[in-house]
Amino acid sequence: GGLHMFDFVNVQAEREKGRTEGIMDQLEHLDVVKWLKSDELVVDFESAYALRDEHDQIVGESRAFTNVTFDFVGYLDYVFFEASRFRLLGQLYLPKSFHELNERVELRNGHLLPSDVWPSDHLAVGAQLSIPVVEEAGNKNTKDGVGDTTF
Repeated sequence: GGLHMFDFVNVQAEREKGRTEGIMDQLEHLDVVKWLKSDELVVDFESAYALRDEHDQIVGESRAFTNVTFDFVGYLDYVFFEASRFRLLGQLYLPKSFHELNERVELRNGHLLPSDVWPSDHLAVGAQLSIPVVEEAGNKNTKDGVGDTTF
């Protein structure tokens, strides 16, 4: 259980930091992170951008960031799907480095979003998924009466 991509977040430490810095109103997201990290979470959620090792085990995210500002570089945007019910066919391109982020633009002193190439302060994330569909027995258009519907 649990989405282990959030294992690096120390919820208790972040709560203490919020108390000392007076930003308690911004800490509601920690309850969600705590829930997502819970071993009691039994839904088979997976990130569309999951990074897998040679044994097909999820070991992190395949992207470096979805948001870049003067004081923050990290993930703010995710696409989760239930891996036992959907099949991942592909995802939107995301740059994996500052070099990729800026390869079509000459920026001398930074990598901030938005830019003339990336028009939002968040990089767009998206995935193409298929849903297995059970067809009537004997349907010749599918193998064993099972097909995929893509969305």
